[in-house]
Amino acid sequence: MAANPKLKRAVTNALKEYIGLDEDERLLIIADENKRDIAMIMLESAKKICGEVVYVEMPEAEHENQRMMGPIGEMMKGFDTVVSVATKSIYRTKARKEASQLGIRVVSMPDISEGTITRCLSGKPDKLIDITALVARNFKGVQEIRVTSFLGTNIVMPVRKRRIMSYTGVLTNIGESGIVPSGVVHITPTEKRSDGIIVFDGSITGLGKLKAPVKVDIIKGRITKIDGKAEAKKLQKIFDAADEDATVLAKFGVGTNPKATVCGVMVEDEHSLGSVHIAFGDNSHIGGKTSSESYIAGVIKKPTIYFDDIIIMDEGELVLE
Repeated sequence: MAANPKLKRAVTNALKEYIGLDEDERLLIIADENKRDIAMIMLESAKKICGEVVYVEMPEAEHENQRMMGPIGEMMKGFDTVVSVATKSIYRTKARKEASQLGIRVVSMPDISEGTITRCLSGKPDKLIDITALVARNFKGVQEIRVTSFLGTNIVMPVRKRRIMSYTGVLTNIGESGIVPSGVVHITPTEKRSDGIIVFDGSITGLGKLKAPVKVDIIKGRITKIDGKAEAKKLQKIFDAADEDATVLAKFGVGTNPKATVCGVMVEDEHSLGSVHIAFGDNSHIGGKTSSESYIAGVIKKPTIYFDDIIIMDEGELVLE
C-alpha cells in the first residue's frame, strides 16, 4: 500500500527541518518489526536527501534503557546520523552515549505513529522554539512548583537549585542527540520532599491513552497508593514487577509543542502544549539522583501550575508574557 502523501511530506520535512540531514551525511535507520512500515518510508525519503542510507532491524526491547545488540551499537559509530524509530527509546542506552561522544547525531523517535509524524513534524518549528524558550525563562529561580487540576491533582514539588532542561526536538547540529518530536521544559524535583495527589487523565507509559483517571498518592517523593479502575490496577502491577526505586518521583515537565495532542503515543502526549507530565523511576540521565531500570510518565491535561506563588498556566492555558 502506498504511503499517505501527507505522511511522506512530513517524514521528508522531519529529516530536513528537525534533524538537519544533508547530502554529505551517512545515515543509519534503526527499527523493529512494529515500526518497519514507517522506517521504509523514512528510508525512501532519506535516499533522496543524502548519499548513503542503511537500514537495520532489531528485536523489540523490553524496556527503554535495555542494552542494544552489540553489532548495532558498533554500527552506529560508522555513521554521521542515526535515527531510531524502534518502539522503545534508545536515548538512555550506552550505545547512544558512546555514539554521541564521537560527535554522531542520534535521534530517537520511540513508538512513533503515522499520526504523530503528520501532526507534529510538518512545517517549520519556529513557534515551538519560541514557546519552549518562553517557558524555560520562567523556570529560572523557582523554588517550589504546585500543580492542581479539576479532577483533584494537588501536588507540591520543591525544585530549588535543580537543573532546568528544555528540548525542542530540533537536532540540526553535529553531535546533538534527543527525542523527536519534542517540546518540553522539565526539572527533577528534590528527592524525598514532594507531597500530594496526582490524578492522571491523559496517558501513562505502558498503558496508552487513559479511559478513566488514575489517582496516585505521593508522600516524601514516592508513590504510596494507586486508585482507579482497570488501568490503575495495571499500573500497580507494573510497579510491583519493577525495582524499589521505580516509584520515586523523578521528573516534572511542561509540554510546549503546539502541534501535539494527547493521543496515547507518549512521545507526543508528554510534549503537548496545555499538558504536564510527571515521571517516576530513573532520572540519573537528567541530573537527578535516582537510578532505576524503570521510567514511567503520566500526563495531566489542562492543569493549573504555580511557580512559587505565580500562576503560569491556568487550566491548560499559558499565562506568561
